[in-house]
Amino acid sequence: MLDTVIDIIGDVIIIVLGIFLILEGMRQTRLLRSFGLRLNPNWQLQNLTIGIGALVVSVGAVFLIIDSLVLLLIIAFFVGALSLIFWISSGKPTPGR
Repeated sequence: MLDTVIDIIGDVIIIVLGIFLILEGMRQTRLLRSFGLRLNPNWQLQNLTIGIGALVVSVGAVFLIIDSLVLLLIIAFFVGALSLIFWISSGKPTPGR
């Protein structure tokens, strides 16, 4: 369970880094436009930076969703197991008898 929590923290860090990449590409574009440079030879690099950032965010989001579902499944299993243990130990008759 601890490794799933660590995976979720890592996924959040990946998403934040991807957002920083997107913002850096947008900052470069805005900075160059403020100087009046319409035709920038590095526009492909800026688009690539924004694209890689978007890809990193989307991959991190998919992993975050998967890890969150795994964590919910683990928690549900433990809650179900504990409720079954408490139900059996309470001495109530089992269903069907």
